[in-house]
Amino acid sequence: MPIYEPDLSYEDMKKAQYTFKCAQCGGNLFLAWSAQKNSYMLKCGKVLEHEGVVPLGRDPELLQIAKLYHGKELPMETTALMKLDQTQMLRRVEQAKFPKDLTVADLHLIAKVSIEYGLDPLFGELMIYQGRPYITIDARRRKAQETDKLDGISARPATKAEREARRVPAEDYLFIAEVWVKGASHAFEGWGRVRADETKGSEFLPVVKDPAAQCEKRAEAQALRRAFHISLPSFEEIIEGEFSKVTPEKEATKSKSSLPKAETRPTVPPASGTATEAQKKKIWADARKMGYQDIEVHQIIKAKWGVESVHTLTIAQASALIDMIAKGEGLDEPPPEEGEE
Repeated sequence: MPIYEPDLSYEDMKKAQYTFKCAQCGGNLFLAWSAQKNSYMLKCGKVLEHEGVVPLGRDPELLQIAKLYHGKELPMETTALMKLDQTQMLRRVEQAKFPKDLTVADLHLIAKVSIEYGLDPLFGELMIYQGRPYITIDARRRKAQETDKLDGISARPATKAEREARRVPAEDYLFIAEVWVKGASHAFEGWGRVRADETKGSEFLPVVKDPAAQCEKRAEAQALRRAFHISLPSFEEIIEGEFSKVTPEKEATKSKSSLPKAETRPTVPPASGTATEAQKKKIWADARKMGYQDIEVHQIIKAKWGVESVHTLTIAQASALIDMIAKGEGLDEPPPEEGEE
């Protein structure tokens, strides 16, 4: 059963949804308003009747992220996210698990859109596909909760009559979701559909692993978009994704001859790797244009980041250095504190 106020305060519920999971199914927790109890409730995001929660602290991936932030509170709300500058957001982007073949332009786009809409890329609230940003269901849920107007969400499979009315074949999945907003006279509906041919792709794609859950997310995303308008398209609506996780063993077994030449991609640096060649060239070109001496550039990066060469800068650090040079800053940088990046 859900946890209600006053057994757990609203503020503690907000924190718990990011640091705990359902004890029965391991699913994410969801903060919602209960009209029946006239209070907020913390519930399993999959099955309302599930009981108990367990900490996420045992998850090695979450522990790794926690170490990066030295125990500080991990999730950030809209106001705090929108106050970050491009360099600060890029650092957050670099620590997220994005595909390794994203370009520098993609990373900057993610950072820019995250700031404009108050999204957190570190917690999977924004994705990019074919150069276009997509918002995830987790972001829509959080943004709706922050308005304090969300009055409840429900989703279910469509009935036989509903399927027939929408002319959906029996082999396809179809869900309907309803989002209630305080003060509204009716619920906002959203329909989600997963076609049968979508479930026959790579086993690593969510739509193949659990098509019903993906269908439910599509319905909920559409309903949330209508109730709390955020103009970005939903990531769950992408039919053909490129975000599946492929193990090194499976990747090694692929035959190079079986890959069409049209899909060959240029080699690009990983999101968390060192500065690109284009960034390095721009650093020196801009430095000379602005009248910096080579030794002065080295003094800046030594004082700011504690490194000896531009070749060891990260993508975010190189971007910050380019911005500093463009503004004629950096010559009076104090030595970095121990552990500062």
